[in-house]
Amino acid sequence: MKIGKIIKWSLILGIIALFSAGVGFVYLWFIPHRNVQASLVDFNTTTTELVNEYLADNDAANRKYLQEEGNSKILAL
Repeated sequence: MKIGKIIKWSLILGIIALFSAGVGFVYLWFIPHRNVQASLVDFNTTTTELVNEYLADNDAANRKYLQEEGNSKILAL
């Protein structure tokens, strides 16, 4: 009797977990993408200048070119 309840609740929790994972996947799949081609360029630079900035001071270059929410700024190389 007790094993049957454990199996039943395990199946119910497993189905809920799979459903939640599926909803999360569908949300991430259909999230609108950033249109980089229609956006304005943030920095015009060359690859040599970009590499030299990162070699000189990695943290300062990250603060300059990366944003806190994870989207990089748009560079024209």
